[in-house]
Amino acid sequence: METKEQFVERYVARSGYVSSVDDFNDTYVVLPCDCEDGGGPTHWAAIRRTPEAVEDHLELYAPKGTPWPEEVPVADAMGVKVEELLED
Repeated sequence: METKEQFVERYVARSGYVSSVDDFNDTYVVLPCDCEDGGGPTHWAAIRRTPEAVEDHLELYAPKGTPWPEEVPVADAMGVKVEELLED
């Protein structure tokens, strides 16, 4: 599985939208994504750093019932009620 850091580096290198990891981190947050194979958090997604985008991703594509200690404070700081979205 690709690490978050590898995902960000690859995204920056290929996107053409952001020029550095710092630029990426100013605009996006990386969250686990169950959007390709349904087998759990085996993929990452670059999500716009807004409460609405984070909430939409968590509700639609994030693996349900999976705690993400690093991502929860980011979402909580944006006002997203992570615990409610992660309930099975």
